[in-house]
Amino acid sequence: MIGKKIGEGRTAEVYDWSEDTVIKLFYDFVGAEEADREYQMQKLLRQHLPFCAGIYGKEMVEGRSGLIYEKVKGSSMTKLLSSSPEKSRDMGKLMAEIHGKIHAVDLKSLPSIKEGTKYAVSHVEKLSDDMKWKLLSILAELPEKKTLCHMDFHPDNIFLDEERIVVLDWMTAGSGDPLADVARTEMILKFAVFPDVAVEIKDALQLIRGELLSGYHAAYFTGGITREEERNLYLWETVLLGARLREGVSDEECGILLEEIRHRLKDI
Repeated sequence: MIGKKIGEGRTAEVYDWSEDTVIKLFYDFVGAEEADREYQMQKLLRQHLPFCAGIYGKEMVEGRSGLIYEKVKGSSMTKLLSSSPEKSRDMGKLMAEIHGKIHAVDLKSLPSIKEGTKYAVSHVEKLSDDMKWKLLSILAELPEKKTLCHMDFHPDNIFLDEERIVVLDWMTAGSGDPLADVARTEMILKFAVFPDVAVEIKDALQLIRGELLSGYHAAYFTGGITREEERNLYLWETVLLGARLREGVSDEECGILLEEIRHRLKDI
């Protein structure tokens, strides 16, 4: 039986289900096929990664698809950063360590990140045909690899306690170039717009975000970054800026992303 609502995101709400489980209840616009894809994905990933939450079954609640997950202990990295901003750089390093472990896994059976990105860019209404053509031309030249990529790896999706780290929301996971996954994370840390908060709080969050990004980037490329890697990271991020516009971002973020895309396409 559904209990207290404990969270919500772009595609679902999360409620208590039992003492040790929660139900991720998808909104009506998320079809049963998408929910089943996440269910199958989570079961597969649990076999390869220790920091995936347990998944125990599927439920329909008032016509909405739901997945029964392990109730994760601890706090999100975002919450921990808000109370201990001085740890931002160290948290960035931890993010890089976790991300590196994800990228050590090859799962060829997962959907192609490159193909998914191509579809997303092609269906963004706010991009002109010329912008789409340029972004898709860039994408066509980027490598197609078979590394496990999360593609929504950011502090809200990382939970920590004294015993364990858990990474949530694998719905967008796929197989591809790890630099695409790194680019997606860095793009979110650079450009995602905070919800309505006071200016002074937003300034403080920007500082935290900058330190987090700096720590993450330095730790992920701890042995240094080659010119080719740097170039491909920039190109992946440029294409993913376009794909991000299909995610229902705020008008403010949409404007920022479009301006950045236009600026980059002039120089590429």
